[in-house]
Amino acid sequence: MCESGSEQVSYADNGVPQGGPISPIIFNIVMNGIDQVIMDIDEQVYPIRYADDLYVFGNTWNCVNKMKEPIKKFLKARGLKLNEAKTKIVEVNEGIDFLGYNIKEYID
Repeated sequence: MCESGSEQVSYADNGVPQGGPISPIIFNIVMNGIDQVIMDIDEQVYPIRYADDLYVFGNTWNCVNKMKEPIKKFLKARGLKLNEAKTKIVEVNEGIDFLGYNIKEYID
């Protein structure tokens, strides 16, 4: 706590509330550059960021899976870590939910 005259300023160390409107903005500021890191490793992998989500699309499971370590390194340099419980790699025929849509390949 700092005191300056009659004013008091206190600092919280517990971060930004989850679901707050500023959270996605901060996420995108912190994650600035991750897209280029991923695409520099493999041009066949496509990252998409929206709000506070990051999706990585690729032609093969292996291309996407090899992105985990560079993403972890990128996050670690910013004092963050990958949430393994929320991280999953799926085949396109299993699909994902993104912005209210289910993105999936349907094979006849």
